[in-house]
Amino acid sequence: MGNWIIRNNAPSISVDDERVVIRSRRRVSIKRHDVLLLLSNKLVFSHQADVIRVAERKSTLESGDDKRWWEISIPKWDLLPQPIDLDLFSTSLTFIRNWTRPKLHVRHGYRRVPEEDLITIQRGEPFLARETYLTLSNALPTTLLQQFLAEVATSLTSLRVTREYALRSDALIRFIETRVLSIGRVLMDTQVQWQVLLQRIENIEPCPVYIWDEEDAAPPINLSSQAQLFRTLLGGDHQRPDARIAQLGEIIEVLSARSQQADELRFERIFRDFVDERR
Repeated sequence: MGNWIIRNNAPSISVDDERVVIRSRRRVSIKRHDVLLLLSNKLVFSHQADVIRVAERKSTLESGDDKRWWEISIPKWDLLPQPIDLDLFSTSLTFIRNWTRPKLHVRHGYRRVPEEDLITIQRGEPFLARETYLTLSNALPTTLLQQFLAEVATSLTSLRVTREYALRSDALIRFIETRVLSIGRVLMDTQVQWQVLLQRIENIEPCPVYIWDEEDAAPPINLSSQAQLFRTLLGGDHQRPDARIAQLGEIIEVLSARSQQADELRFERIFRDFVDERR
């Protein structure tokens, strides 16, 4: 049995209540009992249907056009439990390789999708480890991402095993804690000490702290504004232990506890299990 995405309003696709018509030069591989997922022109999965019959129809096209018509009969379109936005689920669908431009993978009128992606769309549950790893890695500047990949290249050589995403997520979160968040805490401490110093000097207006490298032509960096960004990111008193752990620490705990499992757990189940364990 195969699973297929049907893109509504594609030039080669016509979608009705009880059938889909595809115009194609090649023989359509869709067969009876396959599952169709309807993708709207806004890139949202909304309906699904089971195929009950596939038949080639005589072409009514102008002479010289070698495309053929395929009529795919379905009983009806069933609503998915919830609409699934392709952009939001791009890092959780295995057929998508370009996570920043997922539309590239559905530019044709129809395409096959793996069984695990069908389940993800039907349940509306993104994968925790893959979502964590790909979202955080995409958010890192290029230089930091290259440093991280170089550090883990020898210890984590493949993502073919599902639990590799959990291991990489754990390593990436620890990398961000060391290379990003810890530096932010130093900046925040520096800003606090600068404010204390200003208060000791009479008749001086508040002013930011700047740093620069005399051998670098780059403009000075406003440390005060950077410290404010980290204060917004970390929230509250950055020296409190619970603030240091925050949500990233909890994700590490969850991923580490389940990194040996063969299948990747989804948000809904993993959150429920995590809550039950804390009670």
